[in-house]
Amino acid sequence: MSAILNSIIGAVSAAVVIAVFRWLGFDFFPKLVFFIKLIGYSILRIFGRKFILLYTDCEGSRTASKKVANNISGKRVKCLVLTNPEQFINYPLFPFLVKSIIILITNVSQLSSDKNKKNKIQLKVAAYCKKGGRLILGHDAIYWRTYNKIFQELAGGEVTSFHTVEGELIRYVKLTDDIDDVNLAKKRFMNNVGAFEQLDDGFALRDKEVLLSGNWADNVKFLYVAKIRHNSLKYKYYPVVTMKTLDKGSVFWVNTGDSRPGNPPFPISSPDPDFLKMLTSFIDW
Repeated sequence: MSAILNSIIGAVSAAVVIAVFRWLGFDFFPKLVFFIKLIGYSILRIFGRKFILLYTDCEGSRTASKKVANNISGKRVKCLVLTNPEQFINYPLFPFLVKSIIILITNVSQLSSDKNKKNKIQLKVAAYCKKGGRLILGHDAIYWRTYNKIFQELAGGEVTSFHTVEGELIRYVKLTDDIDDVNLAKKRFMNNVGAFEQLDDGFALRDKEVLLSGNWADNVKFLYVAKIRHNSLKYKYYPVVTMKTLDKGSVFWVNTGDSRPGNPPFPISSPDPDFLKMLTSFIDW
């Protein structure tokens, strides 16, 4: 009886201590989790290990994400799958530990129902990028209805409309001087950059839709474009992969990632070798 009573008293005492810490402004448990992870990952880093953090919101995302994670992990790099974007808050997001962050929003999902937490997630990821981290955003991450203003600023653009391409393959074409389109300003081209030169000239992905219009900042480069005929108008090239270089880090946006009803996007669920190769190229940029 005394053992049970002692257990109850211990549990109540712990709860009171945590409550007092929070009341005083110390969010004790998240900080404890943060430091435990920081110590653990730092030890692994000493032995040459780095990490990639991957989050997707697509239905069946756990299985789909694991497939992607397994394919982009290597001997020295382990891709960890996050099941909730709020987990970013308690991760030690330092470039010397985390090689890249990948956030694929496929179904206009919110990072959090709590506006403060949503901003906190974005601010923490933004701080990681500005310290030299590499961020890869997918599809709806910068779509206007996700209200990710900080991510939009990081990527240098906001997409506001889309073109459905059900049953069609979208041809990703590397943006070079060979493409003559008055809508593509020369400032968007990325030439004489080793990493860009090594990218494939083109490939096709089973994307359900292409996000079309966007107000792109002047310093955003278009790596790949797709030729789309929208609303019976003339064919026009639209960016499907972009890159913005920060002082130290870099931010990529990829069009791929629109969910099918009840299923993850084809390039993620398969996963598509060309999609994986593109991700790997950006991780190693």
